[in-house]
Amino acid sequence: MHTMSTPSRRDSKQPQKTVSARTMLVVQALFLGSLLAAWICTTGSDRRSLAAAALSRPYPLDAFPKADVAAVVTPLYNQPDLVSDQQLATVIKKLIPRFSRSHLRPNLIEHALRTWGGQVRFNNPDAISGPKMVEFLTDSARHLESWDNKAKPLLEDTPEGIHVRFG
Repeated sequence: MHTMSTPSRRDSKQPQKTVSARTMLVVQALFLGSLLAAWICTTGSDRRSLAAAALSRPYPLDAFPKADVAAVVTPLYNQPDLVSDQQLATVIKKLIPRFSRSHLRPNLIEHALRTWGGQVRFNNPDAISGPKMVEFLTDSARHLESWDNKAKPLLEDTPEGIHVRFG
């Protein structure tokens, strides 16, 4: 009795596909070329930001507000039938920045400053004025005083310049 055997997978000799060194070099050159082209097309600020992120270093912001131009928000509409003056006054009264001076959080001051501006002054002695809010955010000593000198400073002096510490 004769049995036919089928060739096993081990027995079959299929040529393995290999990638030549030349193909690898061409692919690598194309990849590096595309990275170089992307790097050339980015602005200087974006390059510094990418380099800082790649090296896990802080990145100084190049944002400087114009000191001579005050930001103005104009009303979109005036509809007293929708919101009465009394209702509006009630809401505005709740927005007045009355925060404890102890352990004062910068995010609260930042939002109040965006709402009221840096020149506002309140009749309520418990409210923080605009200039005091600006001083708190720009003078690291005011922040440290609020936390009894137990907090890390808001501003960090690094070899690349002064950076804002987040979190």
